[in-house]
Amino acid sequence: MNKGQGALEYLLLIGGAIVVAVVVVTLLLNLGSTGGANAGSSSMGAICAQYASTAGNATKTCSDVSSGAGQSAYMWNNTTKQCWICGGTYSACTATKDPLNATVPGNCCLNPPGCTLNDADPVQAYVQIN
Repeated sequence: MNKGQGALEYLLLIGGAIVVAVVVVTLLLNLGSTGGANAGSSSMGAICAQYASTAGNATKTCSDVSSGAGQSAYMWNNTTKQCWICGGTYSACTATKDPLNATVPGNCCLNPPGCTLNDADPVQAYVQIN
């Protein structure tokens, strides 16, 4: 084997190792970003179940997380400034982000604007967490 062939094989091996490293790092970064979205949704679902259990209804339901007179499936997260809609079957409640993408609590209900905290009217009510 001559020196040129040995050097070329060495460069190809290093190049292959770099390609493998780039692929692994890319996959790890993508897994981390996907997990964050799912974690937010599942933790909000757990909070929906917690609120549904204390809403005072004879039959607990995920779509009623309000302890007020009206039923509300809407929950405003004051920390992240996001509106979530509670659903699913109690005690495995789920939460999805509001499709209207409300950015203020006054728009976090079935019939925005003008939503108020624990309103007696179910289409105007939301619950707030901090």
